[in-house]
Amino acid sequence: MFGKLKGEIRSLTETADRGYENAKGMAILAAIQLFGMLGLSGTWEKQALSPFSMDNRGQMAMADKAVSIVVAIVVAGLLAAFLLPIAIEELSSVETTDWSDGAAAMWDILPLMVVLAIFLFFVTVALSQRRGR
Repeated sequence: MFGKLKGEIRSLTETADRGYENAKGMAILAAIQLFGMLGLSGTWEKQALSPFSMDNRGQMAMADKAVSIVVAIVVAGLLAAFLLPIAIEELSSVETTDWSDGAAAMWDILPLMVVLAIFLFFVTVALSQRRGR
């Protein structure tokens, strides 16, 4: 029973491999014809015959990473555009008349501390990226 099943699996695998090779060959022929029609014969046709020139996994991985970065930037931008005006309004409308002089002075330099924190965050990210190379 298992021998027959093994034979069927081997047959299916060989059929799939032939189908892959046929599709790959047809893609190479189509690329050569396309390059010829566009007047890009010679080097481009030789590249189409190379099995390594059709491998685009690296390009797809980088495209996937780029799309993820763009989506993250857009989402962060939308959140910042919605939340920052509310935060700025709340921070600027704080009444500090009943506070001590030290606390009121610290509240006045809060924007400077926020800008400094953001700057230090980006410096830390840049240094960690440089060490990662």
